[in-house]
Amino acid sequence: MFRALYLAMLAGCAWLSAGCDPEGFPVTAQHVQRGLRPTEPGASSPSYPVGTSLESFALPNGSFRVHFTRGGTHGVPESGTEPPTSVVAVAEVYEAALQHYIDNLGYRRPVSDRGEGGDDLIDVYMIDFGGRGDGAFVIDACEGPGGPCAGHIRHENDFRGYSYPSTRVANRILSSHELFHAVQAAYTVGQTVVLTEGSAVWATENFDGELADFEGFIDGYLTDTGRSLTFDGGVFDGFGYGTGVFFQFLAEWDHPDVIRALWQARADSLETKWLATLDEVLRERGRSFEE
Repeated sequence: MFRALYLAMLAGCAWLSAGCDPEGFPVTAQHVQRGLRPTEPGASSPSYPVGTSLESFALPNGSFRVHFTRGGTHGVPESGTEPPTSVVAVAEVYEAALQHYIDNLGYRRPVSDRGEGGDDLIDVYMIDFGGRGDGAFVIDACEGPGGPCAGHIRHENDFRGYSYPSTRVANRILSSHELFHAVQAAYTVGQTVVLTEGSAVWATENFDGELADFEGFIDGYLTDTGRSLTFDGGVFDGFGYGTGVFFQFLAEWDHPDVIRALWQARADSLETKWLATLDEVLRERGRSFEE
C-alpha cells in the first residue's frame, strides 16, 4: 500500500520551477512545481477522464470538500443516495482526523489552497487507483522554497479488490495517513521518506490504535534494522513506513508532542539533517539522541 507515492515525488522537491505562479503565492526558482489536480488534462494517474461529471459534498461548517463521480470506473458506492453515503462517510472521517491532529495533538492546520477546487476547503478527490496504491497527498503550491505548502488529497473510491477488512477501516487508515501529510506540509516539505512516512504511520496509530496499519508495516523496519534511519531510498520496499515503530518509541519514551516539536523544528532548520534536528529537540527536553 504505497499510499504516499505522489508525496514522495512532489514533497521530495523532484520537480522545481521558476514559472509556478498559483494565485496568491509568490514565485521563486526553488518552488516545488504545482501538481495538477486529477480534474486537469495531463494530471498524473490516477486522474478523471476528460468530460467526467463531478459533484462535491461538504459537511456543514466542515473543513473538507469531497469531489466524486457517480458512474464509471471512478464512481462511488451508494451512488443512488443523496448525498452518497460513502461520500458522507469519507467527509466525516477526515473531519475526525483533523480534529484529533489539531485539537488533541496541537498540530498546525493544513495550509489553505486559496480557492483551488472552488473554495478554501481541503479538497479530497475520490478516485480509482486500480490497485496501484490507495491514496496520495499532492502539493499544489508553496509559500517558500521549503514550505509551508498547500495541496489536495486523492482517496480510493471504493476499495474493491483491496485487502482491508472493511471500507470503514480503509477510510480511517487512509484519511488519517494522507491528512497527516497535509499537516506535515504546513511545516515544511522535502523531507526524507523515513520522516514523512514513518511519522504518518505513527499518526494513524495515534488517531486510532485499534487499526492494524502500524502493526502491518513495522516488519519493514524490523526485518532490516541494520539500515540507517538516514535512509532515503524511496517508499517501495516498506522500510520508511516501517520506521513508524521508531516514532512510536519516541512518543512512548518521551511524549507524543516530541514529534510535533520535531516538525516545528524542521520548519526552522531546513539545512540540517533531520536526526540532528531531533537531537536538538531532545536536548531541549533534557534528553538526547544518543540516550
